[in-house]
Amino acid sequence: MPTSNGHKDKPGFSKTSSGETPTSKGVEESTGRLTAYMGDKVQRAAKAVGAGLHSAGCAIHQHEPKEGMLHDVAEAIASKFQGTGQFLQDQGFKGVCDTVSTVIRHNPVPALLVGVGLGLLTSRMLRRS
Repeated sequence: MPTSNGHKDKPGFSKTSSGETPTSKGVEESTGRLTAYMGDKVQRAAKAVGAGLHSAGCAIHQHEPKEGMLHDVAEAIASKFQGTGQFLQDQGFKGVCDTVSTVIRHNPVPALLVGVGLGLLTSRMLRRS
């Protein structure tokens, strides 16, 4: 049965405390706030991961052998961890997304092939489960 505002009493058209139904503008505002909140959380998480990677790189540097092949491997790994950690701390998740977008734009065919390969691997893993 239609209510005074013309909407039937069904989910999605529930009245607010003032007796009005939510408008699409109100839903957009709520969605915008939620998106901003989640974006902030993702940025903070990326920066925290960056700090952890940087710290792990420093720890590897402190405990690596002083010479030999293990020294070279540990040095390379520690440098990559520190560089990636610093990038995440400086740029956050948005920086990662921007970098991936740029790589895909400059290399569309390899990016497509990587996507297809990941899709095939995922489907095989899911089929086995």
